[in-house]
Amino acid sequence: MNTDDMFNIIFWTLLGSMFLMRSWFGLRVWRTGERLLPDRAAMQREGLWPHVIEGLFFLLLAALIVHLCFRGGSLRAFLFPWPRAGINQDPLRRRAISVSDAAANNADAPGSGTGV
Repeated sequence: MNTDDMFNIIFWTLLGSMFLMRSWFGLRVWRTGERLLPDRAAMQREGLWPHVIEGLFFLLLAALIVHLCFRGGSLRAFLFPWPRAGINQDPLRRRAISVSDAAANNADAPGSGTGV
């Protein structure tokens, strides 16, 4: 199994469990007689932009699900290049690690006196 298959399994499992938990707890709240959505005054207090952002992310999630289910695509279609993060970006850190790696490798070398 390659990493793409593993990622797809984990992604769909988490997405399904998220919707399942949201539905289950929404049903429990609804059965007690409480409101599921905020009232009009609460929505006015929040303002317009949180609702615009919520709608945008909902549309992105819907586009992702439609693309994956009906077009047979993969999540790689949604990738865009990020610079590699990590020790390769910092030359001082890279030098310190390479020096410590060299010291560790020399400690195990034959004739160094530290090996068994």
